[in-house]
Amino acid sequence: MRTYLRVIDNVNEWLGQAAKWLLMVLVGVVFIDIVARYAFSYGVPWAYETAQMMGASINALGWGYVRLHRSHIRIDVIYNKFSVKARVIFDVAFTFVLFFPVFAIFLHTAWNWMIFAWINNESMTMSHWYPPAAPMRTVIVVGLVLLFLQFVAETIRDLYFLKYGRRPHEQQLIEAEI
Repeated sequence: MRTYLRVIDNVNEWLGQAAKWLLMVLVGVVFIDIVARYAFSYGVPWAYETAQMMGASINALGWGYVRLHRSHIRIDVIYNKFSVKARVIFDVAFTFVLFFPVFAIFLHTAWNWMIFAWINNESMTMSHWYPPAAPMRTVIVVGLVLLFLQFVAETIRDLYFLKYGRRPHEQQLIEAEI
């Protein structure tokens, strides 16, 4: 079990760090488009959709990373008034009641879009470049799967905490952040 938790954490950490570098590529693409458009009065036909695909990829690959570091937004005014054990119970309950059912819908929809894009050789149509849509849709599915796996890992840690009163020792989050 510890190996599973460590692998999921490491994959999401690595992809989150890699997504930061994709942001530099995104900035470069937008910079090229701006310079071409305003200095040479020529719009780069591939820039808009490339920026769109890069932005979607950065977001999707960062979802698990954000969950790993517990950086999602929550209503701390109420949440922080509870004890650590109550917060963990709250997290587990809402993960099962809200996250997993809603997530199943997201994943099902994204999966269908991805399969449709691959089968029909779907192209993006916002410019005259017409790049294939399937790779971006696949990255979104990968991001959703990694987010799901990170939620499963965090839920296992939360259930471990509820049973034993402590976190598995390989978790690197500070208890105060929980």
